[in-house]
Formats: sequence, C-alpha cells, structure tokens
Amino acid sequence: MNNVVVIYVKKILNSLKRLKISPRSRLFIALGGLGAVCIVGVLAIKTMRGSTQTVTKPSEKTLLTEIFQPTPTITPTISSYIPSPTKGVKPTPRSTAQPVVGGSSSTSSTTSSSNSSGSQSNTTTGTSVFPVSTTPTPTPDTSGAFVSTNTLTLTMNRGETRNNLFTFTSTGATQFEITVNPSPSIPGMNWGPASGGISKGNTSSFFLTIPSNTPLGMYTGSIKLTFQPSNTVKMIALTLTVVEPSASDFGFTVSKDSVNATIRKGESQDVFSFTSTKATSFKNTVSLNPWISSLNWSPATGGINVGNTSTFSLMIPASAPVGTYTGTITIQDGNSGATRYLPLTLTVTD
Repeated sequence: MNNVVVIYVKKILNSLKRLKISPRSRLFIALGGLGAVCIVGVLAIKTMRGSTQTVTKPSEKTLLTEIFQPTPTITPTISSYIPSPTKGVKPTPRSTAQPVVGGSSSTSSTTSSSNSSGSQSNTTTGTSVFPVSTTPTPTPDTSGAFVSTNTLTLTMNRGETRNNLFTFTSTGATQFEITVNPSPSIPGMNWGPASGGISKGNTSSFFLTIPSNTPLGMYTGSIKLTFQPSNTVKMIALTLTVVEPSASDFGFTVSKDSVNATIRKGESQDVFSFTSTKATSFKNTVSLNPWISSLNWSPATGGINVGNTSTFSLMIPASAPVGTYTGTITIQDGNSGATRYLPLTLTVTD
C-alpha cells in the first residue's frame, strides 16, 4: 500500500509541473488529493465490511489503472439529440448530405449497438435521387395581339360616334378582322377598323357609331377580334346602353334657329354658319317637300377643329321647278350624336 501512495504522489507532482506554481504548492495539492483518496478508501472499506458479500482485494496494478484511467471525451452528435425510436421499429439512418436539385447525392450513416458481449458498428452507404424541377415557363403570344380590355360597358347617344374605345397591339399578327354582335341587333351600326393589315408592334384603336334611329335601351353582346396567320381569337364582352342625346351634348353653336332662303335656279347661296365648341366632326342632311331632284348642299359631312366655323350652302339645280318648298336642315354632332333641327323654307325662282 505504501508503494501505491508513493506512486500516486509522484504522478500528481508530475502532472502539476505543467502549472506555473511553486514546488511547495504542488506538494500541498498532492497531499490534499492523497488525503481525499484516503477518506474515500476508508468509507469504501467500511461499506465492504458491512456487506455479506465476499470482496476480492484488488492488486496494486489494478488500483493504479482505475485511479489514473483518463476520463473519456464525449462528443455530442446530431443523433444524440434525436429521440429514441419506438421499440420494435427499425431506426432509419440519417444523412448529413445536402439535397441536389436534378441529380443525386451519396449518403452514409453509422449505427451502433452494444450488448453484454461487446459492441457492434454498422455503416450503410446509399444514393438518393432527387427529381428535376419541371415548373412550366409561360410561352408569350407571338402570333396574335395584345388587347387593352376584355370588357366594354358604354352609354351612348343615338347618332354618336365614340373613338378610342380600346386598342390592340400586334405581337406577331399581320391581319385582323373585327365583328360586333349586339343583341338585339342594331341595323346600320358602324365600327372600325373592321379589318386590315397590321405590323408587329403597331397599335390600332377602335371606334363605334350608333345610328340616329337606334331604339333606346340596353344591348348586350360581344366584340370578336380574329388575328392571322395564327387564327388567334380575342373576345370582348359588350354592354351598350343607347339614350337620347341632350341639348348639352350638342358641340356646336348655330347662327340661325331657322332658314328662309330665296335662290335662283342653277345658283347657290350661304344660308347659315355653325361653330364647334367641343365637337370634332359633323353630319348635315336636308329634307324637302316636295323633293328637288339633284339638290346639293355643302358641307355634308367632315371634320372640324374646336373653335372653327363652317358655312352651310344650298345649291339649286337648273332643272328645279320654280316654287316654294318646306323642310328641315339637320346638323348632327359627330361625336356625341346630338342633333339640331333648323326649319327650312326655300323659294326657287328663275
């Protein structure tokens, strides 16, 4: 036993040489440790004496091995934080490999088990295959056209023309055709452009004209646009309400409220003027009773700038019978469809 104590003190002193302390301090530490070992030994002897079991006295070599055996270092792993699998269920090896999109990766895992006869370690190596992402990429329409809207809700006056209702831009189309299909149908309704050619990247705008005799009410239907050469079809849902134009919609001022003119056969005469306040187009018509064949007037239709004035003239053919005629001159705002009626009294002389 004395040899064990000496060997123990030497071991302690050799270990303490690494510390930067004095030899005396190292000796005190070694003796202190020896005292602690002695106390533990006494307690162990008392415990063994109180036991009925037979205790085999360890040899000095075994005692030294137990005292100076280094403490094993425990390195935590991911698996140490994973709950134990349910009894009877085979644990699934876990891999630390990162998934690779559209390829494969090698994985390996190690599982260990222990029993009374020793320990066993198994290593499993495999290959995981990951599917390639196949998210479809939208294919742009390169053979049709882009249309600025798919619904159109309008309230228009009788006789009104409305410009720039929507636009369409070619993305590859070279020809187009447009049809308007209201229900019920509107005879004489005009729109444009109805058809034609178009270059890629170019834009065209659509206009609609409601005849002045269109019944008031609501119309529903569609506008169909067909683009070639791909035969691409675009549909626009149409809701149209036709109303009677009000006086405030009329975009002209007129110099007279009625016309009373005397004109010789074969001659012409300016009978009134009209000035645009907001309208940019117009349509003028004349009705007479009885009618004079080959009667002419000017201007009949056309465009006008806001603020400009135009003069209306009647031209009597040389073949017109002498006499007095009554009728009406109609001035229609080409934008709003609003109309002004001027009573006409015409006297034709030689």
